[in-house]
Amino acid sequence: MVLLESQIKLKTGDIAPDFQLLGVDDKKHTLNEYSGYQGFLVIFMCNHCPYVKAKAEDFNELYEKFGDKIAIIGINSNDSKDYPEDSFANMKKIVKEKEFKFDYLVDDTQEIAKNMVQYALQILSYSITRNS
Repeated sequence: MVLLESQIKLKTGDIAPDFQLLGVDDKKHTLNEYSGYQGFLVIFMCNHCPYVKAKAEDFNELYEKFGDKIAIIGINSNDSKDYPEDSFANMKKIVKEKEFKFDYLVDDTQEIAKNMVQYALQILSYSITRNS
């Protein structure tokens, strides 16, 4: 994934940016649909990444332990033209092969990745400052 800078600047207390992304279940998903959970975990992942491949079992374990309390959402924002293994069709294959039960969504414009990473960095920064 290419390093991109977000144009969105968030402050502590801001709401996470919403999204509408296609899932491997062929349905559009929005952040709002996860509002019934205590929180959410977004995993920026892709099919070809060796780290993701190594952690597939851990993702399933997280879902089994916390999936009823925390929405677990995988988002693939890789460019499938540069990485054909990360295509939407291959995302569907990986979900079946790895038996992922959480939503796996495609961000083909990389816009959500840019916005969410900015949000995550702001939260991390706040957490570090608050606990120091």
